[in-house]
Amino acid sequence: MIDFPSLPSWYDEQRGPSSPWTLTSTYRQDLSAEGGSNQQAAQSFASPRRGRGRLGRRPGRVRGSFSLSPLRERPTSRQAGRVRGYKILLASWAALAAMLLDWAGVGPAWAAEPGQFRFWKQILPSPLPEENIFAVPLDNDVYAEVQDGFPDIRLFDSRQRETPYLLEKAFTTVTEYDRTWTSARVETARELENNRLEIVLSLPPSINSADGIQIQTPLRDFERQVQVFGSDNGQQWTLLVKDGLLYDYSRYIDVRGLELRLPPNKHRFFKLLIEEITDTKDSPWTEITRKIRQEKEWEKIERFQLVRRPLRIDLVQVWSWVPRTEKRLLKTHYHSLPFQVQEDSKNKCTIIQVQTRRQPLERFVLKTASRNFYREISVQIPVPWPSRPVRRPDPLSAALEPAPPPAEPSIEWRTIATGRIHLLRFRHFHEENLQIDFSEQRSPQYRLLIHNQDSPPIEITGVDAAGPVYQVVFLGQPQESYQLYYGANSVGHPQYDIAHVLTSLRSGAEPVQAKLQAQANTQTPQMPPAQPRPLSLLAILNHPLFFLTAIVVVVIILAWGLIFASRRIQQLPQDKPPSES
Repeated sequence: MIDFPSLPSWYDEQRGPSSPWTLTSTYRQDLSAEGGSNQQAAQSFASPRRGRGRLGRRPGRVRGSFSLSPLRERPTSRQAGRVRGYKILLASWAALAAMLLDWAGVGPAWAAEPGQFRFWKQILPSPLPEENIFAVPLDNDVYAEVQDGFPDIRLFDSRQRETPYLLEKAFTTVTEYDRTWTSARVETARELENNRLEIVLSLPPSINSADGIQIQTPLRDFERQVQVFGSDNGQQWTLLVKDGLLYDYSRYIDVRGLELRLPPNKHRFFKLLIEEITDTKDSPWTEITRKIRQEKEWEKIERFQLVRRPLRIDLVQVWSWVPRTEKRLLKTHYHSLPFQVQEDSKNKCTIIQVQTRRQPLERFVLKTASRNFYREISVQIPVPWPSRPVRRPDPLSAALEPAPPPAEPSIEWRTIATGRIHLLRFRHFHEENLQIDFSEQRSPQYRLLIHNQDSPPIEITGVDAAGPVYQVVFLGQPQESYQLYYGANSVGHPQYDIAHVLTSLRSGAEPVQAKLQAQANTQTPQMPPAQPRPLSLLAILNHPLFFLTAIVVVVIILAWGLIFASRRIQQLPQDKPPSES
């Protein structure tokens, strides 16, 4: 026997909008009147009414077994409307995102037309003699007008049809020579008259020829004249080096030269004839003897010692040049760039302003008449800062006072590379490094800072530069003329499949070199009305249509939220005041 007392009204309120419960009962068919009233009470308990006080009258006792199980009810019209609202909201946001991407030009770029460009050049030869893969290097006129990244370059044929191309850096095949060192075999060594030493060397079987000889000695601060002879059999000698010099100037500067370069030869034997193998040098110590009588110096004797120093040779090595072929980026050199020199006495540096035509550069080489210096150098490029917006005055102040001129954007110099330059020239020694490398840049202006500290400034006589070569590679048709158009503000990067095509067609062969005509042709760019101009992200955010669309979307969301909240408020249970009994 199970008794079901009446439940409080807060039971349904705490359950919330969950599924109603059904009451399943099993009892005898011959129910009495009391059983009938119990069945009615069970039906009243299973009623899905929520938030309406007590669930019917208090039932009596029911004989049998009962169980509570949830029912799956179909979604109401209110839930279906809520789902439709979510779908509409997501569709609105998707349409807005697609519209913004279309304005920003994220999608495929529009096809360009020749009238959109300011300059064009004819590709020579014109027309092309055969069907082949051609490469056209860009010149200074193109570099001066195209934007960063080279997006505004197009190739058209004689019928104004756009031709796919591939923009790449040009490569070249260079041959480098590496030194291969080996120890020479000393056949004989004898001391000759007039303080000379003769050394006969032979090459080991592992080396075919010798391009230079190097000796190793612990001696410091010396200078020796050397003659080098060559022979095929060790009997007949041919003069190879007449005025060779071995030296060490450690007393003055850390400069040491122990190598002798040989002219091209095929000799297997070499003879070194060293002059003044033993030299005489004053000792750095001086012995002074003083005799004093009656507190006066009566005699002073200074004794100097002479030191005889033989040229001690620990090892003799020979080297030969071994060729090595590899592909490298082709570099072009720009000589005698326009520059201005200014001395900054406050910061103790020399400022060199260099003007370019926006060529891609990776190196600067200085020319100077000064020597024996070692300085630090920096390379800087200008980075513009946007000017601050000028506050608009009120109408009365604007009418009485003249408008101030617009503020020019300030320039900040950003350092892109640092290094050291030096030029050492002393007697027979000469060594210099007047170049500085940096990452590829296309700035119209550069600034070189030479940090002098307290040393005198360097006299700059010229500035050279070097950088990679960009070329346009395309598949040319026979008896067809092509023009290169460049210089446009509203053209994006083209998307071609020519890279995969050329990779399959090249098969390691180099393209045929073509060139641009010297004089550029100018024209007034005309924007086609049917093609919308791609906007930048900043222009989209400042567009009035963007703000209007955003306001409409926000208003719709707020209105939908208020309507949904008001419906939820109406469904809340209302508390009734307690009845007086």
